[in-house]
Amino acid sequence: MRVPAALAYPRWFSTFCAPGEDRRAVLIDTLRGLSIPHERIGIGPFQHIQVRGGREFKPQPGETILLAHYDRVPSSPGANDNGASVLALVEYVLRAARPLRVIFTDGEELPPGTGASQQGAYALARSWGPVARLFPVVLDMTGIGDTLVLGHLGEHLVRLSRGESLPTELDAYAKVRWKAKRWLAGCGAGDTVEVNTPFSDDLGLFLAGIPSAQVSVLPRKQALAYRSIRQSPAEVAGGEAGTLPPAWQPMHSSEDRPETLWAASQALILGALEKLEQFS
Repeated sequence: MRVPAALAYPRWFSTFCAPGEDRRAVLIDTLRGLSIPHERIGIGPFQHIQVRGGREFKPQPGETILLAHYDRVPSSPGANDNGASVLALVEYVLRAARPLRVIFTDGEELPPGTGASQQGAYALARSWGPVARLFPVVLDMTGIGDTLVLGHLGEHLVRLSRGESLPTELDAYAKVRWKAKRWLAGCGAGDTVEVNTPFSDDLGLFLAGIPSAQVSVLPRKQALAYRSIRQSPAEVAGGEAGTLPPAWQPMHSSEDRPETLWAASQALILGALEKLEQFS
């Protein structure tokens, strides 16, 4: 088996993943150094960072939004979880003539025992208020693999919970997934694999009544194998290390290092983001 080429990442990303570094400060310094206009969105204990490209401060009806959490668990470099997605969005903003709204979110990695409604994305979505026809795309775990993975656990839960009071309607989720599949089908990267992936920032959006598309990357064989064991997930927010795909098992550990990221995965995500800009 040919070993995939490792990602040649910029110097700032090495600092971003270094132990003990303040990732928020590194990201803000990087955006400033690259002359990317941005602003902080402080909500409670969370500090989100937004690049809005001249748009209104809050999302508008029908807008496409790109989100990726920049925080990490303290014991991990956080390269794939979720530095790879942050790196891809920084590169995307630099390349695009008028990039879509990008939000680097805080508070995705919740301490054990913390309620899901305390997630940073939930507070962010609540601050927006009702916004019709939003198309949020959440990027997480995008650094290792050759296949785009579309998570749809939120819709799965809505279907399982029919008759119960849930903040996000099934019809709204179906429309978001249909739009996401149309977008990803045009990316020229082979068939997208749909999986009940563990929640990311889409959990907070879900609890605020906003459906979103979660996009990750996996080696194809791993994506297909993972789909087979996630048909009826017993858990929704995380994943035992032994049941996660091998590419994701280093998450939250000291082994989630920048050297493990694939150059091909970065190219795959950047190509998909360019298609999304044309699609939106």
